[in-house]
Amino acid sequence: MQKILIKLSLNNATPEWERKFKKLLTDPFLKKKYNRERRIREKKAYINENCPSLKTGGKTVLDIGPGPGEFLELCRHYGNRVFGIDAAPDDCEMGENYLKLSKMMCERQKLSVDYTGFSGKTKFYSNMIDFINSQGAIEQCFYDLLEGPPHRETHMAGLLSWKKGPEMHKRFIDMWTEFFRILTPGGNVML
Repeated sequence: MQKILIKLSLNNATPEWERKFKKLLTDPFLKKKYNRERRIREKKAYINENCPSLKTGGKTVLDIGPGPGEFLELCRHYGNRVFGIDAAPDDCEMGENYLKLSKMMCERQKLSVDYTGFSGKTKFYSNMIDFINSQGAIEQCFYDLLEGPPHRETHMAGLLSWKKGPEMHKRFIDMWTEFFRILTPGGNVML
């Protein structure tokens, strides 16, 4: 079995980058949530269990809500072309520090991620994307359709429930319409 090692070399990081990174990791939520080695193991297991076809490479992958980007890194390692869409800086349900850390990591790993939020429209051409992934981020894309204490305050998604109604229906139809527009024939969505 091929062993995959993806490392972030801090040896070449600037002192300013290291200072900002270490400061972000003093945040209690980030200290608990962010463990790069664990996240890489989890994303590798996720690919092995749920989307092993990505390991053959040659696909175009879109990750909605990539966070620090480990899923995209693994997909790129397997020979796929990768893109991400994450929350806008002033609109992140994971908290601003999580978004700052995520952006730093994606920039460091040279991942193409747009920080514009997912509103149901993308910049991608029709039939361009082979695989759309959103591992837990759809709820955050549509947080205004959820009831309960905001995730960015509690970090407990289990306290939230969907506001069912015409607005939710319309926005989900818009999302799926966009997914079908940008997916290649036979493309896949993993939510």
